[in-house]
Amino acid sequence: KDKTAILHSLNAKIFDLGGEASTRKLATYLKIRRAAKNSEGIVIFTDPDREGRLARNTLDSEFSPCYHAFLPAHKATATNDTQKVGIEYASPEDILNALSNLKQSSIEGGEFSKEDLEDLGLVQGNGEHSGAGMLRMLTSEWLGLGPCDGKQLLKALN
Repeated sequence: KDKTAILHSLNAKIFDLGGEASTRKLATYLKIRRAAKNSEGIVIFTDPDREGRLARNTLDSEFSPCYHAFLPAHKATATNDTQKVGIEYASPEDILNALSNLKQSSIEGGEFSKEDLEDLGLVQGNGEHSGAGMLRMLTSEWLGLGPCDGKQLLKALN
């Protein structure tokens, strides 16, 4: 379904991961590897949930530097009572917008540190109860990352 939604929005070679475990499928991995070698990089566009973030991190660690497209969960949530989250529920306009705002990952160290996240109130300092979890949830939602703890958010930002 994700693949169909993206194909309606863009003409590109797309590999449907089909969930968290499929990044370990040899055939899919080999196709992505071949595509990465024969192009200027790959774009990783996963569902804005935990499984999507895990797949994104796995692919990025293998094929970095990559380009990343992010879609906030509220733009990728089913309108029916199920409240399922996935790219297939996003509008073509939102998909194209996410794809037009690609971010490139970096092989070198990032710009953000744990102290930066503490200063911004995104992680709690020593024993503080500052509402960092709520702020981090809102920030990661806005970035289209899905739920993140402090370490996951730091990795995504860098």
